[in-house]
Amino acid sequence: MAIPLIAKVQFACQALPIVAALTVRDRPRPVLYQRAIIWFCVLMLTDESAVVVGTLTGNNLWLGYLTLPLEVGLFLWMLSVLQPTEYLRTAYSLSVPVIGLVVIALLVLTDPAKTFDRYVAPGLALVTLSASLETLVLRSLESRAPLTQQDWFWLCLGLSLFWLSFVSITIFHQAFIGTHVDWVVTALIARAWVDIVAYSLMAWGLLQPWLRARSFGSS
Repeated sequence: MAIPLIAKVQFACQALPIVAALTVRDRPRPVLYQRAIIWFCVLMLTDESAVVVGTLTGNNLWLGYLTLPLEVGLFLWMLSVLQPTEYLRTAYSLSVPVIGLVVIALLVLTDPAKTFDRYVAPGLALVTLSASLETLVLRSLESRAPLTQQDWFWLCLGLSLFWLSFVSITIFHQAFIGTHVDWVVTALIARAWVDIVAYSLMAWGLLQPWLRARSFGSS
């Protein structure tokens, strides 16, 4: 089956936040930007590996058992930098190995072919969605500067949208793949559009230091 054009655009748009983060010329580059570059690069690599494995073997479902926990762990590692207190930064960092151990236990003790897409993947996505929203709300409550000028505001907004679409499509897929495949295809196309918007928001956020520098330089 040929890959739809919108899926190719969705994949390409993952590079937007990477390009945006690389515009920051500070040396050393801020830790958030370093980790964001790593996370988005891993997203692109895992998506590409899924296509390659699927083409070569005809079945890439098992690959998600490895790639999704990796993406979630790196995501929480990235988001720990944005936490407003040392307690939360430590909690986010410690959650990475804890979640990793839980996922390993579930993969070993259950049949992942039956449990991963139905329970584990949505559960991981709910964790990341909650983390994105919590960070967005806590930082917004503490901020005294205009929110729309803050990199973390747009980044967390885009991340929340990204994980919300992931949770929704995972649950929708499980509910209707056996009876209404056309609905699932439509939902996947809708998710691709949502992800494009999410990546654009993240890129816009990571561009804020560059935009402020240009504005300051021209004033």
